[in-house]
Amino acid sequence: MATVTLGFSAPVVGVDAADFTLTRTAGGTTTTLTGFTVTGSGAQRTIGNLTALTATLGTYTLRLRAAGSGIATPGGTALGADAVTSWVVQSGPATPPEATLTQVAPPSTGAAIDAVAVTFSTPVTGVTLNAFRLFRNGAAVSLSGVVLTGSGNSYQIRGLAPITALAGAYELRLVAAGAGIKDADGIAVASNAACAASLIARPAPTTPASFAYRDKQAGQSAQASKGASAARPEAFPEPSAIGAGRAQAISPQPQGLRSSCGSRGPAMRLPTAPRMRLQHSRNKASFRCVERVL
Repeated sequence: MATVTLGFSAPVVGVDAADFTLTRTAGGTTTTLTGFTVTGSGAQRTIGNLTALTATLGTYTLRLRAAGSGIATPGGTALGADAVTSWVVQSGPATPPEATLTQVAPPSTGAAIDAVAVTFSTPVTGVTLNAFRLFRNGAAVSLSGVVLTGSGNSYQIRGLAPITALAGAYELRLVAAGAGIKDADGIAVASNAACAASLIARPAPTTPASFAYRDKQAGQSAQASKGASAARPEAFPEPSAIGAGRAQAISPQPQGLRSSCGSRGPAMRLPTAPRMRLQHSRNKASFRCVERVL
């Protein structure tokens, strides 16, 4: 901008450059500028020599101070209030602030996501929860109970765990339009941002695997579950019905079938039966029960 024209409601006298203040605000810092000129008379003044002073990107404010300025009409009526004008200068295309949303790692694998970090390329103001939307499998989810904290260019949205507990593909979006998020130069966020759905997807629950053993003599089978939280596999479960007889602790007897699998507790005796073989695998390791005749 080269000049600013100032008009009064009536002809005045006593106007000079000392009555004006010119400032530039950029990146949150305000600088007072000097070197402009004031020309004119009567009810109009022109502030000139602004081209060089206002060539840098920033928000400029020109203020005419009334109190103590000595500006008055020829009849002696003093100027009653300040006059202010502002404008924004952009050296080249403006670069709006950009946002990045990143999932904050949960305390354990498979746990619900509780927080998402929101980082802007420059410090901004006007960030509220109204600018964000949460979706599960494409359907909107209320952000009721969620808390937004932070300032400048770093924010966090917390309290998401209760509303992301169900399995599904979640996406948290920042909607730029109408958000009112601006940097120190008044430039608004122009682009939407989202936390990728794959980052905050909950895994579907898994069904524990199982293994079976069979008493060939009686033709009976039994099932035993094994899961990630199962105790060390045992060759024989708690004493239970196997065929026509029951498993029992071995007592000194001349004949019988005995199996040793390195399991804790006493060895077990099975009713005499055709040779049998038990196998079980856990975490890619395996053991085999080997029979021997007592």
